[in-house]
Amino acid sequence: MSTFTHADRVQFRLLGPLEVWAGDRLVDIGAPKRRAILAALLFDVGSAVTPETLIDRVWDQRPPAKARDVLYAHLSRLRHILSGLADTSGHPMTLDRRSGGYAIRVDPEFIDLHQCRSLVEQARRPELTATDRVTALREALALWRGDPLAGLPGEWMARKREGLRRQRLDIVLVWARTELDLGRQEPVIEVLYPLVAEHPTVEPLLALLMTALHAAGRGADA
Repeated sequence: MSTFTHADRVQFRLLGPLEVWAGDRLVDIGAPKRRAILAALLFDVGSAVTPETLIDRVWDQRPPAKARDVLYAHLSRLRHILSGLADTSGHPMTLDRRSGGYAIRVDPEFIDLHQCRSLVEQARRPELTATDRVTALREALALWRGDPLAGLPGEWMARKREGLRRQRLDIVLVWARTELDLGRQEPVIEVLYPLVAEHPTVEPLLALLMTALHAAGRGADA
């Protein structure tokens, strides 16, 4: 396996298909279940996740025979992969065994999901101007690359995926309102048109799109 240096910016991506990048190189995680285990750990980065919880998250109620042995084999391989990645200080990323389970030691800034949440929290600061707020929200939305956790099966992944979809819509709504407050209708129209088609029952999206169209002098389209 290649060893990456701290010069290779590492990114763990959950807001779309699961991907791990080191600089411009895609890291091969391997088997689908191993990818699901990595995603399950990244959701709770820094916290210990018990083997029982990992088995439930990845295999639902249908674990394989000797599930713990299978899990440990995947964890061993993930530990090896992570040991070849380094943070910006050159320290290797690790998968630690703790009394409560297993925890990935990775700074949340390397994980798109946690980057997104941090930017949204930043946008909520009351001292921010509307321009700074909309910039943070744009950066948060730019992290999304499609359907979150795409390609990872299972009930737990499906629940997380649905929750993340709702979170993205909430971010879009706040972003769109802020853009309209700044008198910027065109970017709102461009983003909301396909989203309204995809989510026709989400009335706040439709209301904001109509507001943007009216403000842009496109009353007939509204």
